[in-house]
Amino acid sequence: MRIVLALLKKEFLQIKRNTFILRLLILVPILQLCILSQAINFEMKNLNLIVVDLDKSPSSELLSKKFQASRYFILREITHSQTPALQEMEDNKVDLVIVIPTHFEKELRGGQSPVVSFVADAVNGMKAGLAANYAANIFMEAAGELAQQLRLPITAKSFNIQTTYSMWYNPILEYKTLILPGLLAVLVTLVSGLLAALNIVREKEMGTMEQMNVSPIAKWQFIVAKLLPFWLIGLFEITLGLLVIRWVFQIPLVGNLALLYAFCGIYMVLILTLGLLISNASRTQAQAMFLTVFFFMVFILTSGVFTPVESMPSWAQTLNKANPIAYFVDVCRRILLKGATFEHLKTSFLSMASFATLSLGLAIWRYKKTHVDS
Repeated sequence: MRIVLALLKKEFLQIKRNTFILRLLILVPILQLCILSQAINFEMKNLNLIVVDLDKSPSSELLSKKFQASRYFILREITHSQTPALQEMEDNKVDLVIVIPTHFEKELRGGQSPVVSFVADAVNGMKAGLAANYAANIFMEAAGELAQQLRLPITAKSFNIQTTYSMWYNPILEYKTLILPGLLAVLVTLVSGLLAALNIVREKEMGTMEQMNVSPIAKWQFIVAKLLPFWLIGLFEITLGLLVIRWVFQIPLVGNLALLYAFCGIYMVLILTLGLLISNASRTQAQAMFLTVFFFMVFILTSGVFTPVESMPSWAQTLNKANPIAYFVDVCRRILLKGATFEHLKTSFLSMASFATLSLGLAIWRYKKTHVDS
């Protein structure tokens, strides 16, 4: 144990003397949580809209006003011709064109179902889908008012369906509530994994690795000394991120934080040993950084941080069962937003503990004291 404590003292002194690492640990997570949560947002607002009103009736005017009052759309103009509106879409100046047909109000009064066209710019498929969905919701809301205004019978086909809904865990549909726990998991992974990956290879470049190899230090002592400082740093990063989420963005943390820290502790063992494996296999810091970013970016992009795992192909979902970041993102969201208990997360805990044990054993086996370069 005295040998391990001496090695830990050396590691902490190296971290303390490296001002870049200290700035990385404190400033980067805060800045990235604040900036990325603002920039990464799949909720569409301020979509450019043109209404083509071919009916010029009070009903079509009410419909146009409904879209104008929406926070999702910016009504650029109300025109009475489709040609200039569609030309605006071709010039990439408008996202959605709504065409209200001639005799719109007359057909409503006659109990018919007039066809209102939504024409969306689908170069960006996600934006087009959301724009059409927002417009359809606004139209259905306006339909009830039109029914009352025109004194249509309640049994009319267009207006006899009512829908109620409630949103759990994120009642106002604030996208930051979803993205911040996921971003926290990603930032902890990148910072901790990158520092661990640069650790051994930095000693190779400095020449101190040869001294470590000829010293009477057991392999497990060397691995523990390399892991423990960055394991503590990872827990510090989680704490810092939770403070930012709670006090800067005012997002309530409803779950058991002790459960989150327990899972994070297991997860950090896995990520740090993966970083050490990359470091042990690299000859330069640039090589270690490239390999770390390459593998971790693949894990991140398939983890469900930015796109739902359920929307991925079946083969990708199968591969994702071996993606540690996907487990961490899911656990962070379920604990912080839904208040999940250990009973709900038992499978994730067992999977992560298995991955961490396998990775730790592989790191100890892979480190060979008789060779400086592997």
